[in-house]
Parts: sequence; C-alpha cells; structure tokens
Amino acid sequence: MSGGMIGMGRQQLHGALQGGNNAAAREKERNAANEQIDAAEKAQKTNAQMTGMGTGAMVGAQYGSVGGVPGMAIGAIVGFLAGSLFG
Repeated sequence: MSGGMIGMGRQQLHGALQGGNNAAAREKERNAANEQIDAAEKAQKTNAQMTGMGTGAMVGAQYGSVGGVPGMAIGAIVGFLAGSLFG
C-alpha cells in the first residue's frame, strides 16, 4: 500500500514540476514578445521622426520666408519635432 502512495506522490510532484516549467516557458515567451513590441515601437517613432525631418527639410529649402539652407535646417527641426509628437 505504501508503494502506491509513494507512486502517487511522485506523480503529483512530477505534475507540479511540469506545470512550473510550462509557466516559466510561457513567461519567457511573453517577455520576448514584449521586447519585440518595444523595439518595433522605437523603430516606428524613429521612422516618423526621420520622415518628418526629411519632409520638413525639403519644404523649408523650397518655400518659406528664409529658404535655402537655413530654411532647410528650420524645416528639418520642425519636421523632426512633429514626427516626435505625432509619430
């Protein structure tokens, strides 16, 4: 009878360890997914900033009261800030 009880105890221990391992694996997967999401958000924001900067530089160089290189610089700064805020 005690052999049966020991066997049952071992089965319960095995099930508990397996459940803990499964939980640890899911947590590891969740952490990896969160890191990927953070990296994608950072890349998206950087892309928006650079797009805004490029567009602002092009518009500033051709239009505006300053024009030329100073207008391009001002447009780039404004575009970068707009990309930061709205990207």
